[in-house]
Amino acid sequence: MPSLSFAAPLWLALGIPLVLVVALRLRTLPAAHAGTRRRMVQATMLLSALCAALAIARLELASRIDRVATIFVLDRSRSVENAADDQRDESLAAIREAVEAMRDEDLAGVVVFGAEAATEVLPQPRPQIGRTTASIARDGTDIDNAIRRALADLPAAATPHVVLLSDGVETSGDALAAAQIAGARGVTVDTYAIERAPSAEVAIDRVIVPP
Repeated sequence: MPSLSFAAPLWLALGIPLVLVVALRLRTLPAAHAGTRRRMVQATMLLSALCAALAIARLELASRIDRVATIFVLDRSRSVENAADDQRDESLAAIREAVEAMRDEDLAGVVVFGAEAATEVLPQPRPQIGRTTASIARDGTDIDNAIRRALADLPAAATPHVVLLSDGVETSGDALAAAQIAGARGVTVDTYAIERAPSAEVAIDRVIVPP
């Protein structure tokens, strides 16, 4: 059920006297205003004063939102794609399990990312989660961009939620800054760690060039 609240209730201290003053002045309308015309003028002016008082107090009509919209942000960078198959399958299985547990009115979407991010599945009721097919650059991990993409995909009329599935090895962007932006918008960001065994890395030991 919708509920009423005031964002600036202290302004009612000014608005209420304003309504009272207008109500008193309406009793002294000129004699030319009589009968039905007089009552219409009084009602219009009193209603206008009341609306002005509610406006300066910033009246808000709020209603509870039961629908939840969740964007799953899946890491597809090479560091994760080179992990064992069971680790990749576990991430997709976790998403499917979460989707199956959702209510019929809830929404779920998927964003995949590496060095860049792309929407794999737009938010919808009980989407089918299969192997990801969105084309992205995978030579990097930009969690910042991925979270921002998820925020852009979240619908307005739902309680927002983001779930990040990644090994957390960030190579560009600022994931903390993106998480702070999400928090400022009232979006919860949870994480699901993708574990991977350490492997040999390619590195430059030294460079020799002519003088």
